Amino acid sequence: MYLGNNFGIIALNNFVTGFMIGAGQLYGKKPGYPDFSLFTAWLGGILKYNYESSPMNWSWLLLDKYKDDKKALKKFFFYLKQFQSAKIEVIVIPLAKTNIEYAVEHKANHLWCGVGKVSKSYYSNLKKIDKIVLFQLKPSRTLFSLLVNKDNKLLDARNTDMTNRVLLNKIEEQFGIDHVKRNAINFIEGTKILQRFKII
Repeated sequence: MYLGNNFGIIALNNFVTGFMIGAGQLYGKKPGYPDFSLFTAWLGGILKYNYESSPMNWSWLLLDKYKDDKKALKKFFFYLKQFQSAKIEVIVIPLAKTNIEYAVEHKANHLWCGVGKVSKSYYSNLKKIDKIVLFQLKPSRTLFSLLVNKDNKLLDARNTDMTNRVLLNKIEEQFGIDHVKRNAINFIEGTKILQRFKII
């Protein structure tokens, strides 16, 4: 009814985009489900796209994969159900003892910038990071990350199609911390953390 006679994935994308823009801050997430704004990056990890370098949103990812507007529309609801019931895995990496400041500017080849390896004059508006919260919505390989300060305020959120191990190695390399003994925290605690930051 809302998508018109010639409905497909592009019509759905236009409808959803219009709804979210129109709703603005009134757009509400369904409690217990991941925020839909993560869906494109999550889907990129499912379909094995390099989301970091891809300008495509979820509708174009599906259209590129299935080559048919109506088939892509059917697959959308299949993946949406997977997304809503994704298994959550969370790893918290404390940085309190590393004295790392975060540069707001995003520079090439840096997931985050730990000042000390580069000149402070190269960056502006530096902020102290207290912890990195990594989370995965399985079965997607996309790993999301949150940078959090000591007041539990979110400084930045990122996503990457890198595997868990590669990203942890990058964190060790950039921040000089040992991640080997870090394990995912239990599901209930991980869920509480993501709820605090309004991820789910």
